[in-house]
Amino acid sequence: MNKIICVSFCVIIILILGGCGGNSKVGNVFQRQTAEDLIWELVKIEVADNLRQPDTAEFEDISRVRFFQITDDTYDVLGIVRGQNALGNMVSNNFAATVILNADGMPTIVSNVDILGERAFEERANLNQQMVSRLERGQAFLTVEELDEAIRQQPLFVDSTNFLPSSHFRIGRDSMIQAILYNNSDVPIRNAVVGFVAWDRNRLPIRIRQRIGISDGNYFSRLNLDTINLMPGTFYRGRVGDTYYGMRIDENLDVSFLKAIVISYEDFDGNHWTNPLLLDFINLYEEKRLVD
Repeated sequence: MNKIICVSFCVIIILILGGCGGNSKVGNVFQRQTAEDLIWELVKIEVADNLRQPDTAEFEDISRVRFFQITDDTYDVLGIVRGQNALGNMVSNNFAATVILNADGMPTIVSNVDILGERAFEERANLNQQMVSRLERGQAFLTVEELDEAIRQQPLFVDSTNFLPSSHFRIGRDSMIQAILYNNSDVPIRNAVVGFVAWDRNRLPIRIRQRIGISDGNYFSRLNLDTINLMPGTFYRGRVGDTYYGMRIDENLDVSFLKAIVISYEDFDGNHWTNPLLLDFINLYEEKRLVD
């Protein structure tokens, strides 16, 4: 399988680059288009391979794909793919893929592929724009200690997390992860969105995979918490009586360590808050080994 992919990608490179030499009028625009063409062909292979049914993958035209050059050798690519989910239905999903270039500027590795909902997709695009701007300004990222301290000062923050194995539930085969929230503001909060990252017993990052879905999960996974009705100075614990609320995940995942962050929230006056520390959290934890 890998040999077939490698040969196919080499053929694509030859076809795209053939006839490129000697035309000085092409300039940087052509070079950029050529780079994006190569990146796109590699991304399509890897995104399809991350679907539950790779042979069913259908992609949009490259003209609708968004390319973000995060560093000299890193691109983040955002697009749309259609494919079969676990129930056999064709569904459309947004995706983001991180591509690494080699010393010659050729795309060689797709280090991460995430399947995203609409809001998460737009958030990823905004984060990419923030990342580019931050790097251009030379602004440093927060350390773990600095981030933890800053989060505790925010109007809504994750106080702790829970992992509930499937054996905890009487019905169903899924496990669950939860975020315990604290309303540090002076207004009631209606809805919130949180993001999770998880690690196995060896402190290696794992994809948070839900049992029904189009992909094998994401390293940073998003959960909508609707109608939490959280009063100032109180906790949201994700439980009412015998009913638990959280993200249901595949029971086979080896979740030994878990972290979460508030992405955004809405109060009862319709005011929206988006976490300005989200980029620092992702920089520290997404697809990273957990350090002591």
